[in-house]
Amino acid sequence: MTASPDIRGFCPPQFAPVRETFEANFREGLELGARFALAIEGEIVVDLTGGWADRDETAPFGPETLTAVFSTTKAMAALMLARLVDQGRLTYEEPLADLWPEFAAAGKESLAIGEILSHQAGLPGFAEPMAASDWFDHDQIAGKLAAMAPMWPPGTAAGCHPVTFGYLAEEIFRRADGRTIGQALRDDLAQSFGLDLWIGLPEAEHARCADVRR
Repeated sequence: MTASPDIRGFCPPQFAPVRETFEANFREGLELGARFALAIEGEIVVDLTGGWADRDETAPFGPETLTAVFSTTKAMAALMLARLVDQGRLTYEEPLADLWPEFAAAGKESLAIGEILSHQAGLPGFAEPMAASDWFDHDQIAGKLAAMAPMWPPGTAAGCHPVTFGYLAEEIFRRADGRTIGQALRDDLAQSFGLDLWIGLPEAEHARCADVRR
């Protein structure tokens, strides 16, 4: 066990178990730095911060610290696409090839947008080895996904697309809207609601990012 860091913020007595659990995560070495907030009917009733934003434990984890939300990004991307569906600019039933003609290759001409977003496309990754740097080239990855044959008959099974979902969702969004999902998120939601939320973080914001504990 390690010593508990300085815990900042507020937690009324009726939520004492929340603070106790938050502190225990640090004592048990489960957290390097963290922030936890609880809202009830729109009111923040608990807001706790503790620990460090860097592995050297020199920069306190604070209200301006940014953290990666990992697969929560899938939900945000799906929300942005759902807004296009609500606006009548997309349907979940339409074949993606109608929007992205190259995607019709290898028997994918009838694969529906809804099947892709529900992890039924059979495109969870690539069988061949790839350089790590390739994942930073959206157009290259999108081209590979458009050309590849599904790993199972689309619509017959679901299998998490952990590394390809973002590229598929992004390509759908770009072709329907013209913007990237990240730009639309900032324009349409984050700035309007004061959310410090990003898909595609600008380099100017990198210094605020917390280290991932190894």
